[in-house]
Amino acid sequence: MASGIPLLVLGVGNPLRRDDGLGSAALALLTRRWRAPEGVHVVDAGMPGPRLLPWFARAGAVVLVDAVYIDEPPGTLARIGSTGEVLYTEADRLGLQDAGDVRMPAHLALLGIVPEETGPGLLRSRCVELALPALVDLIVAEAAALGFRFAPLPGKAPVQAFSQPER
Repeated sequence: MASGIPLLVLGVGNPLRRDDGLGSAALALLTRRWRAPEGVHVVDAGMPGPRLLPWFARAGAVVLVDAVYIDEPPGTLARIGSTGEVLYTEADRLGLQDAGDVRMPAHLALLGIVPEETGPGLLRSRCVELALPALVDLIVAEAAALGFRFAPLPGKAPVQAFSQPER
């Protein structure tokens, strides 16, 4: 793992549990459509847990992409931008109760979608699939607000938010 990561875009979730794996799906769509600028590491970390915390310690800023379990309708885009709220929302998923003192990045945001189906399976729900392009737009906008400009890949026009998902 590289030290001194200016911006880490970290996707987490279990792709074997339907919508819970939307972090991986969002990063796959992001990297098909956009080129990350210098200083940005896009990492599909898979299952969340305390093993991810060293990444936090090395990053100046972290955009965490995950299913967001809040009291909103499934398919709702979510942005939680307060470090304390992100840590509260993700405490169990990141294993923070066992983490001890971990240096947190200067900027920590959680971007995601409220899941509908998290039981066993590989297919995501329709509402999450339809929201994925908008989540990618949100990731690109969050990075831009931090001074990191993603560039569209040649021949790969960015997907319009809420367009039909690619198959």
